[in-house]
Order: sequence, then C-alpha cells, then structure tokens
Amino acid sequence: MAQYVREQVDQFIVWYESGRGWKPSKPMNYKNAADYAEDLQNRGVATRIHPQLMVTLDDLVNG
Repeated sequence: MAQYVREQVDQFIVWYESGRGWKPSKPMNYKNAADYAEDLQNRGVATRIHPQLMVTLDDLVNG
C-alpha cells in the first residue's frame, strides 16, 4: 500500500514536532522527504511523512 501511494503522489510533507505542536515542511519528493525526516530524527525530533493532498476549490465547496 505505501509503495502504491508513493507511485501515485508527486509531493510529500514532513510533519515534525516543534515543541509547540506539529508543523509541516515544504512539499518535496519522497526521497528528499525521507532524508529530511531522518535528519530531524537524528536530532531527536519526532517526524511523520504524509502525501501532499491536492484539494480543489470545488472539493471544498461540494464536499
């Protein structure tokens, strides 16, 4: 399942614990996101990688 998501999504967001809640990174490809998350984890920061969701205005209006 995770491999399928990586193949279907172009951009990923690394969410990281900042001490005052979770903050998102800029969008990046999966390899860069994994490298960035690993770097943060080596510094003791909790991280999660999630796909960047593409929501259109129509999705917001019509649900």
